[in-house]
Amino acid sequence: MTLRLATDRRPRAVKTAMSFAMNQKEADSIHGAFKPIKASYTYFNYTGGDITIIDRAGMKFTIRPVPSGGARFGTGIVVVKNYIFHDTVIIDETSLSDELSHEETVLRKAFANRIRISPNETAVDIIYTLSPEAFREFNECVYIRELDIVITKGNERVIHPFSENGALISAESNSMDSFTGLGFRWVKHDYHRETLYLNLAGTVLVVNSINDLQMDEGFYVFIKGLDHDSATRLIRMTLEEAVDKYNLTASLLDAQQIISSEEKLARDVDYIKGQQKLEIMEKEHQNKIAQSLVGEKTILAKVEELERKYDLERLSNRNEMEKRELDQVQYISKIKLEMEKAQSDMQALQNKLSREEESRRRDDYWEDRSYRRKDSSEVVKWLPGVAVGLSLLLPKLMSK
Repeated sequence: MTLRLATDRRPRAVKTAMSFAMNQKEADSIHGAFKPIKASYTYFNYTGGDITIIDRAGMKFTIRPVPSGGARFGTGIVVVKNYIFHDTVIIDETSLSDELSHEETVLRKAFANRIRISPNETAVDIIYTLSPEAFREFNECVYIRELDIVITKGNERVIHPFSENGALISAESNSMDSFTGLGFRWVKHDYHRETLYLNLAGTVLVVNSINDLQMDEGFYVFIKGLDHDSATRLIRMTLEEAVDKYNLTASLLDAQQIISSEEKLARDVDYIKGQQKLEIMEKEHQNKIAQSLVGEKTILAKVEELERKYDLERLSNRNEMEKRELDQVQYISKIKLEMEKAQSDMQALQNKLSREEESRRRDDYWEDRSYRRKDSSEVVKWLPGVAVGLSLLLPKLMSK
């Protein structure tokens, strides 16, 4: 008997907690932990240009082409999904359908022929190939269901079809182009259809639940501006939050009776435009705050610059005054030194002149004495001659 999984039970989509290794020690502990099942992907780009991989979370990874001299496993784009199982893992190959498709046949053969890579582990490599012709045929932007990834070769904005935004746009593809304003979408994962009523500014709207396993359960509100090219903004909340915010009710009568209070709140105001105006006003307010902060910072910067310039000028003036005072003191000291030197030189000159005068006087004195002695000696020299002459002359005078 072939065992089969129940086909009438649908799982409920949940969001798991996300985290990452904060440091090397934590990463080492994760890598060193016992891993009963390991799955990894390897991408090979043989297109000759960059390709971008987009997962359901919206993460984008650009992969360069394999160099011309690199090892080639094929052409186009090749993705290898590698499973490694510990021997303690039970693999139920019978869970595949009896009416096997080509893909299921490949999977059954692959898991039945697992390759042992260690005494306790076996491995399976599933190879997915996208030919260059198929990639070009779909304008080089494709979604691969088996891998739940988008592969594109352009720079334009591409949305994963089963992300929240992608699922919303896909579900509303017929009406989103012309839609403007406020819209609601109530997603459930069971098949029990429910209806809620919403009084929006006096108009009662009907919101029916839909079953969509590709989107998380919740109440989705999407807003699009009046501009045709404006983007749609998506807000997700719980049903309880939506009931509290929009007064959702299961009774049409209750929704209709809210009209009076709604009219009082929105008597002359279009609710949707009012919301948009509030957003615009809030943005303008934030811009004004930012501008005022920038202006205040600019003014403070200018004041600080002026204070800095004033301090520099004051310091420069003070340094200039101190330099002038120092120059004046040095100049006065120089004049004093020069005067003292001049006085000293004058005194020395006077002393020299006095000495020279005294020397001349002494020289004159001795010279005069020398002349006198000379004259006296001359007189002494010619006195005998005079005496002889007189002695000769006197007799002659007396005889007359």
